Amino acid sequence: MPSASASASVAAPSAPIRDLPNAQRGTGQRCTGALVANLRPGKPVDSVELRLEHSTPAHELVRTGATGTVCARAIDVAKCKASYEAAKPVGLGEGLVYTRGEFAGAVAGTEIAPFLAPIDTPEEAAMTLVYAMAVDTSAGAALPTCDPAAYHATADGYEVVDVATQMCNESTSTTYAVARSGATRVVKTDHTPPSPNCHHYVRGRGFEGMSEPEASGCALGAFFARDAALEAASVHAFRRLSAELAAHRAPRSLRARAKRAAEDEVRHARTMKRFAKRFGGKCNRVGAASANVRDLEAIAIENVVEGCVGETHAALIATFQAERAKDPAVRAAMRTIARDETRHAALAWDVAAWLDARLPSDSRARVESARREAITNLHAIASAPVDASLVSVAGMPTRDQAVVLVGSAEDIFRVVGRRARKTLAPTGVPLFG
Repeated sequence: MPSASASASVAAPSAPIRDLPNAQRGTGQRCTGALVANLRPGKPVDSVELRLEHSTPAHELVRTGATGTVCARAIDVAKCKASYEAAKPVGLGEGLVYTRGEFAGAVAGTEIAPFLAPIDTPEEAAMTLVYAMAVDTSAGAALPTCDPAAYHATADGYEVVDVATQMCNESTSTTYAVARSGATRVVKTDHTPPSPNCHHYVRGRGFEGMSEPEASGCALGAFFARDAALEAASVHAFRRLSAELAAHRAPRSLRARAKRAAEDEVRHARTMKRFAKRFGGKCNRVGAASANVRDLEAIAIENVVEGCVGETHAALIATFQAERAKDPAVRAAMRTIARDETRHAALAWDVAAWLDARLPSDSRARVESARREAITNLHAIASAPVDASLVSVAGMPTRDQAVVLVGSAEDIFRVVGRRARKTLAPTGVPLFG
């Protein structure tokens, strides 16, 4: 578990503090203000609130929940309230602000545990775990739930089971323990591997919070039905990327290419849907991407995972299918899709280069870590068994061939990634023509 502490300080607020209902939670906000009512800090306070920098152009300070009376025991109330108004959690962009007698302060990250200890409510356990883990993650990274209803009392504190579900029914179940002292640890981790014949990386750009498409039918029908759902989902992913690039004032060319990619994916979804119908497959929809504009780091992590890694590998798989599929219609469709996916991969690397020049070093390190993890996941997926009908009719690689293709993808990642970092990121020059 993370041990570093996110610093907190008292500094002049950038804008007047205002109340923000939980229904208007900020992008990346970890916990809701509703939890504050059940916080009982170990050393009594007069008031405590959850305060954060809201994702607006002014980066205004907002409170999402509060309890107690500000500066209730202060002798110099005006001085106390001035310090209280200026208190700003630093590091994570959100944390707890409190008053105690004449003093006002703020705590964030791993500082929250000793502030709240002993941990004797589910709300305290949720905040302790989530904010401790948030120190070493990006705003868009997955964290354990902050819902106190999921935290169950134990002899020494609380436990929560966090289930992270990925595509192809792959999941990781992690049990966390939060001791009364505020110490956190992983109790156990269980992993469920991806389902056979489920190659979710083949086509489409996924997005944060995307649900697992569930397909039925024979191996071929389910395969194309799942692809149709993923291609449809990637329409939303590219539209969101275009909107977020516009919000962060990215070059117009990148935004235009993202819009064009969305149009490509509309065609891909229709093509896969025809094949799914032909082979008797059905699949549910995966929903749409959120309209919230995320910070640059969250966008960069999703882009490097879904774009640089996912779409580069998808382009290789589609090219393989375009040459190996025995079904003429599938082979012809894959030629077009392979060209499109190659352009989408190129866009991802160009977006990565533009973002890299604007991220601080710690954010770039987390983006790189996400990239390495995505490559590791490719190896796991490549080892899944593949039905013979997918190899023959759809031209999918066998398990051994899939492993070789992952190796080829890694070579591309190294060469293109080196060019993006060393040559193009500082200048903003497009990586591909």
